[in-house]
Amino acid sequence: MTIELQNMTSTSQTFRIIPPATSAFAIGLGKFPGEGGIVAPGMSCYYTVQFIPEHLADYEDYILVETQSPYPLLVPLEARRPPPILTLPQVLDCGACLVGGIKFSEFLCRNAGSSCGKFCIMPKGMWPPPHFWAVATIGFVEQEPFGIQPAIFELLPGQSIVIETAFFPSFPGAASVTYTI
Repeated sequence: MTIELQNMTSTSQTFRIIPPATSAFAIGLGKFPGEGGIVAPGMSCYYTVQFIPEHLADYEDYILVETQSPYPLLVPLEARRPPPILTLPQVLDCGACLVGGIKFSEFLCRNAGSSCGKFCIMPKGMWPPPHFWAVATIGFVEQEPFGIQPAIFELLPGQSIVIETAFFPSFPGAASVTYTI
């Protein structure tokens, strides 16, 4: 995004930009109509602002523009990204299985949102992870008597993936565990 700052006064002005505080926004060097960073009356200078998020979240920040005027100009920055929406049910019912046996089930998971997303399945007790890759595993993510895979996947809008579960009870009765995606 490009921000245009126009000198609306009757004298030439210099602009001092205080960049955003968060690392999600970056501001480039200004483009000025003349030499020395001075903007004549009626002229404009331009700054490019980039949005570089590390996480899927909404961000708010601001740029502070200082001139010879006693009051600085506050330029708010907002970045919102519609989240991906997974069609996976809240409870994955794996059905019955004999003690000592193993039962595999498949569940279709679709991204019904308008943004792509990268997902990691982990035991609820490991949330929040210190870093995404700290909990990422290959194959099944196990919490006895269940396993689930894939541990990591990425879905574009409209894309689907099959989530596979394994149920391997070692004692009779109902069993449940909680995973976080």
